[in-house]
Amino acid sequence: MKRTRDLLGPDGDIMLGLLDGLTERYTIELAEMLAPYRVYWMEECLQPHDYEGFGRLRAQIKSTRIVTGEHEYTRYGFRKLLENQAAEIWQPDIIGAAA
Repeated sequence: MKRTRDLLGPDGDIMLGLLDGLTERYTIELAEMLAPYRVYWMEECLQPHDYEGFGRLRAQIKSTRIVTGEHEYTRYGFRKLLENQAAEIWQPDIIGAAA
């Protein structure tokens, strides 16, 4: 991450897509380790429907934005994201919903 930050310089945005593969604890630890490199967002850290987990991440992690929503296709899932304050940036997949 240091090398990426050095290559991008202070104004470049670093965004991590994490493919639903982390636990809450590891995501929090990773965010702490990456804080000095000013990561703009961490996307899809947890399994897609772990609304409560995303909400807890967002409440605890202040160094970056938590992003999710690309696996939600209805108002019901987005309502759960909203109820849990689960993301600072929502990424609805409009194409996937139509398929």
